[in-house]
Amino acid sequence: MKYAMELTGPRGIPRGFTMIELVLVIVLLGIMGGFSIQYVSSMLQANRFMSGQKDIVDEGRLAIEFMVRELRVAKDITATTSTSITFDKFSGLPQDDDATSIQYSWNAGTRTLSRASSNVTAILSTRIKTFSITTPSADLYQIDMELEGSEGETFVLRSGVRPRVTVS
Repeated sequence: MKYAMELTGPRGIPRGFTMIELVLVIVLLGIMGGFSIQYVSSMLQANRFMSGQKDIVDEGRLAIEFMVRELRVAKDITATTSTSITFDKFSGLPQDDDATSIQYSWNAGTRTLSRASSNVTAILSTRIKTFSITTPSADLYQIDMELEGSEGETFVLRSGVRPRVTVS
């Protein structure tokens, strides 16, 4: 039988693997596979966390930058509380031509930061856990906000602004 598989080599030494060798290879591959699955799982979890962080960071930065830019060109700040600020500015925006009584306020119940004028009301962020406006020195306004994502991840933003009209 020319095509039959030979179980011995040219010198009569048996060829192939023993059962112990096969079991040992299967066990080692199982251990390596277990570690690989743990590694991939932790990488996916970290990716999900970072994606959530990026979403809240983007939303928070957009809200605080918009607020700071408008406060920088404020003509007169008429009212300030720990969670809201109202001011007049020199000129309106293309989307909102009203330049008087612009109010930024935070609602703790709905966790929203909104911008309101007589013409337009817009919600800037819906994930703000804590928010405060303080005046550490004359004509300097410090804005602090802590944002919370859907998975419980948090991010804190702080910015300060000095309206240009008060700078001499």
